[in-house]
Amino acid sequence: MSSSCRPPPSFSAAPTSRRRLLDPATRAPAEYVIRARRQLALALAASGRDQDYPEALALIDRNVATRGATAEDERVRAALLASRPGQRLAAVRLFEIALKDGPISEEDQFLLVRLWDAAGIAERAQSLMLDLLATAPNNPQYLAFHVRSLLRRGDPAGTRFYLDQLERVEPRSTRAQELKALLAAKEAS
Repeated sequence: MSSSCRPPPSFSAAPTSRRRLLDPATRAPAEYVIRARRQLALALAASGRDQDYPEALALIDRNVATRGATAEDERVRAALLASRPGQRLAAVRLFEIALKDGPISEEDQFLLVRLWDAAGIAERAQSLMLDLLATAPNNPQYLAFHVRSLLRRGDPAGTRFYLDQLERVEPRSTRAQELKALLAAKEAS
């Protein structure tokens, strides 16, 4: 089973199909129901609507009540908490526990990097970001985030190095051009 804490793009648009699996009348296998709850919880959190958040948490609570706490449910709970500004430190704690229990997906690691970065835990964020870039050196999302982080920290040499990598991966992209302009402005000041 995937440890990713994000719903597939097509899923966000159609949570109705997952709700159908939750209906006892469908007699869906328990594993399908558990997975549907997780995916629906993530889709509800992705909606950004405050009224959907309690339902998303309740779906994960239902999984825990049914089968006990699992690493996958805790990772989904961490992703849900990460979507709420007031709950991000709780999300960090859950992700840190998950890391101790074993590897987490690249996507979850990247979410943890962003959470640590937002919380001002720069050393840990940079260390994990460098690990991610070692395993996925051509991921433009990772590269762009790291370039922005290096710009904020005032590391022009590191910024140039990773910006060059980004430009090789995304030649002439708007994102790379904007970051290049930010670096030039920072160097000019």
